[in-house]
Amino acid sequence: PFTLNYDLRQPLGVARLLAKFHSAWNGTSRKEYSVKMIRRRDLHPDDFAALDEEIGALREVRLGANNHVASLCEVYEDPDATFLVMERIDGDVLLDRLVQKRRYTEFDAKEMVRNLLCGVKHCHDHAIAIRNLAVDNLLLAR
Repeated sequence: PFTLNYDLRQPLGVARLLAKFHSAWNGTSRKEYSVKMIRRRDLHPDDFAALDEEIGALREVRLGANNHVASLCEVYEDPDATFLVMERIDGDVLLDRLVQKRRYTEFDAKEMVRNLLCGVKHCHDHAIAIRNLAVDNLLLAR
């Protein structure tokens, strides 16, 4: 079970309708991870198929080991929740970064767009389409 390997810590970002994101500590590896926790009782029967597709896509993307896409490390399922353990990336949501920085040089904008497109290309190379690509859904590493 998830709780034998990980200690769930503080929430990360804003909770979504069906999922919450948390920091989690693995005492064995002595590393911190990001965890997407989906409460199974809140899922509509159609959502289970979508969750399986998401897990499959994350596993597929992991195969190419790309530093522009967060990696799925492990999946735990119990009767109450599914836990997607992912690589921890410290950073800001793109929207927050844009508001905070206010002004970008041409070089900074070019690098940000290049990194974004490298991540999208990596997904497309694995036949995965990103359906919610938006400035409030993209995390930029520090």
